[in-house]
Amino acid sequence: MIRKPQEQEQSIWLDYPGRDLVRSDELTNLVQSGKMHGVTTEALCPGGQDARATPDPNHGNPLHAMRTAFIAEVRMLADILYPSYIRTRRREGYVSVPLDPAVASDTEAILAEARRLWSEIARKNLLLAIPATDAGIPAISTLVAEGINVNATMLFTPRKYEQAALGYMEGLEKFAASDNSNICNEKEPEDGESTSPRSLARIPHVAGIASFLLSPIDTAIDTIISSHLNQCGLIKTYSALEREALRGLVGKAAIASAKAAYGRFQAIFSGPRWEALVAMGAQKQRLLWAGTTVENLAYRETRYLDALGEPNTIMSISPALLAAYTQHAEQGPSRKSGWPSRSSRSPDSPHEYANNASVVLSELKKLHISLDEIAERLLSSRLKRQADACADTSSRFPGLRG
Repeated sequence: MIRKPQEQEQSIWLDYPGRDLVRSDELTNLVQSGKMHGVTTEALCPGGQDARATPDPNHGNPLHAMRTAFIAEVRMLADILYPSYIRTRRREGYVSVPLDPAVASDTEAILAEARRLWSEIARKNLLLAIPATDAGIPAISTLVAEGINVNATMLFTPRKYEQAALGYMEGLEKFAASDNSNICNEKEPEDGESTSPRSLARIPHVAGIASFLLSPIDTAIDTIISSHLNQCGLIKTYSALEREALRGLVGKAAIASAKAAYGRFQAIFSGPRWEALVAMGAQKQRLLWAGTTVENLAYRETRYLDALGEPNTIMSISPALLAAYTQHAEQGPSRKSGWPSRSSRSPDSPHEYANNASVVLSELKKLHISLDEIAERLLSSRLKRQADACADTSSRFPGLRG
């Protein structure tokens, strides 16, 4: 029996699964079984980590060949997921595609690249991943206002998440007030249920998610705490009490930040302003927990999955983590999209402190550890790493970008 994710469930999406999984029946089976409802992919940059579209410099324009192969693969993913998109009335079944990292600091370049990809891929269940840079936030609002599905990515703090969420809502309001809304008056009732044309008159097809990264936050802050405890690179000397407080914060920052962001999600997507959009068919911009593969081997592999099972969210996991999760989780039926139920007593005991997110964040601030500053560094380093990877491939294929 195919399971359908309901409004209050958490969905499981897969980090880019690789060509073998895509071209086999395994991905299709995961979708059809209701165990997986979406996919995130790598950026469109020459080569890619798995060289899925490595251009041949001896046969035609390498950039054109690489882009053509990339678009074909994204379309294949979108088509595999499309039954889920239809079955869940556009709530699930998306493939998320990042832009070339070279455009991340230029709003107009982001818009141009996003519009081009949206047109070329031409799939309703496509999400364009827009980094939450200073240039990306206004682009999110503009693209949503044009009816383009957006995944706001590289979110590390509740504050930045709130900017992305409000940008999404503003985009929906602009879309509803524009002529664009009239061209998408589609309705796909299923299972004998009627669908009100009135509720689908404006913005039913526009979708958005917000990807909040976890493991990089813990790695960065744990490193700072370790440095401080070892008296290395200290701004100040900590008292015995403060040192004990630092030890108590190890491994807690990411989940606390995520819980705080979820609290803002609940506040933003409620009340009169949001209800007015719901009446026109709007979907919530759900939080997607990304970076869920732990980098510290001392932590349980499934610690983020165990701690962050909030309703109306998405858990993005790698194929390896998927295997670990099914191995470690308790067996039996679950309310979360057909997966085994999650233990509330993992070795990390994440639930013990996750409910005190504000306390953890206050303690970090009190001990002079700035989450906002760390987030900016993580964002910059992540974009640089992606850009360097593209530049490295470009150097092997002269003229690839121009």
